[in-house]
Amino acid sequence: MSRVSQQDQGRHHHRRKRGHGQSGGKAGERRRLVLIAWSVIVGLAAVGVMGVVLLIWLRSEMGEKEELSGKKERLVVEKGISNTFIPLPEDEALAIVKEALAVRDPELIAGHFRLDGETGDEVVEFLENLETVDGEVKGMQWSGLLDVNGVLMESVLVNSSYEGSMKYRLVMLVPDESGGRLVDFGAFARKTEPSWHEFFEGKADSIVARVVVAKDSYFNAAFIDESEWVAYTVASPEMEETKLYGYCRRNSAQHRALERIFGISKQGLSRVGGLQRVTVEVRRVEGGQSRQVEISRVVAADWVVTDRSFDEEFR
Repeated sequence: MSRVSQQDQGRHHHRRKRGHGQSGGKAGERRRLVLIAWSVIVGLAAVGVMGVVLLIWLRSEMGEKEELSGKKERLVVEKGISNTFIPLPEDEALAIVKEALAVRDPELIAGHFRLDGETGDEVVEFLENLETVDGEVKGMQWSGLLDVNGVLMESVLVNSSYEGSMKYRLVMLVPDESGGRLVDFGAFARKTEPSWHEFFEGKADSIVARVVVAKDSYFNAAFIDESEWVAYTVASPEMEETKLYGYCRRNSAQHRALERIFGISKQGLSRVGGLQRVTVEVRRVEGGQSRQVEISRVVAADWVVTDRSFDEEFR
């Protein structure tokens, strides 16, 4: 995976709001990146207390199972998603995930995974290579119910160990039209189009990616005008230690969509650190620094993507 190896030139000229000065600059940014990466349910190396922070964040974001379990008929029928919902017992959800991750026959993939253009062969190849990326699966943990864009679904946390470090992937079980469950492959694989490698190598000017975002206050270069732009940190486990600065034009559909996402407190519970899982399209802008991008589309309010872009209702 390609990385950006140097800090942007002129970084010391940037402006930050009060409370984000240069004291502790690099160390503070590294600590924040670690927190963001863990919160996105990612495979970055971590130990001890960070694992506890991760699980606390997962619990708070997913809401209380008892409160959600009585909700019915709140789903939209889109891309094969069911319009009714009856929660699965925890052991059944875990069994579905275990069985899906063990599939190696391309012909059986569609019966276990919710796909979005991927072939059975592509999914099998990903599953076969997963151990070389995340390491051996050590266990699976029921993580509660999610309410994603009004779609209720179960979630399971897969724990793996790679070279002494714990890695995590979030499985989102989407109800299908028959009342069963499918593992959302895009969310599980943290799919990007094109790859981060192609984007960082300059082979693509834009990318659609599943990331975690947090509000930021770094304004510089093409995005120096705070009256015109809103700043965010954009991070992904697929980028390892690299983070981006993403910008929306103030009061644009993308800005309003992200503000809606940041304003949502699932089941009335606060969200740790203001971190949000989202799927966005970002693109390079002429005059921007190497890690500055414009958020040109908010595709989904989480990592499950449907036919309709989330920011459409704000246009």
